[in-house]
Amino acid sequence: MVIHRYSNASKKSYPPNDIIDDIRREFGISLSYRKAL
Repeated sequence: MVIHRYSNASKKSYPPNDIIDDIRREFGISLSYRKAL
């Protein structure tokens, strides 16, 4: 669902905290730091 957006790290670096913030903003769900790795 969301992985394709973050899987290609060569285009843009997505640190786990940025992924967590994006998921929370777009979908309104909480994601643990461990799952964002």
